[in-house]
Amino acid sequence: MSWGLRGIARHLTCHVKTCEMSGRFEAIGGARIGWLNATWPFARLSATPDTLQMSVSIFGDYHFTPDTVTDITRYTHIPFFGWGIQIHHCVPEYPTRIIFWCLGSPDVLLAKIRESGFQPQSSGEAATFLRHRGVPFRWAPVIFALIVWNALIIGDVFQRGMRPMPGPWSLLAIALVFAGSMAILKLPRAQQFILKPGRSVEEIRPLLKLFLLVSGGMIVPFSVLLLVMR
Repeated sequence: MSWGLRGIARHLTCHVKTCEMSGRFEAIGGARIGWLNATWPFARLSATPDTLQMSVSIFGDYHFTPDTVTDITRYTHIPFFGWGIQIHHCVPEYPTRIIFWCLGSPDVLLAKIRESGFQPQSSGEAATFLRHRGVPFRWAPVIFALIVWNALIIGDVFQRGMRPMPGPWSLLAIALVFAGSMAILKLPRAQQFILKPGRSVEEIRPLLKLFLLVSGGMIVPFSVLLLVMR
């Protein structure tokens, strides 16, 4: 599985299946949720007259009804390799930018959504408000976390010199990323500490899950290396 920040992994293909009896269709491709991208085939888009749904592995499911979508438009970053459709919505719990990537023409996807019977019905005012809310987190705790991270990494440099192998302070930094991400996902008090008033943890859930995946995957091998090197 390949995940990354903006600009990563847009070499996608798109497979569309349509059910003639119900009007429902499904497409397989990639997705951008907020700042994060998922490659093909880890995103699935489906539409019926009542629901538009995007399911993205590890990031979760995003459900839309006609009254929560203002528009669905063609989105082009790089023709053929970075294009798709953008869902303009007014769901405050979701990241503002939600894009489904495909290699085939986005116009085909737009036509299939219309054929399914799904029609956006929300006004554009709510979506405009969401776009101007800014980032959902407070900057003070983020800056504090970066200071702690760098202090721990620098502590390893002073203790071990410029050796390429990780030290105990680096392992502690990674463990804190894992523990902090889990706490924000699960604990309301941690969410109140990191988020601005009126914002939802759902807006940063994909980013937190990525932190958990990366840091969790590093803790075990780093721990083994430290034990072997002792």
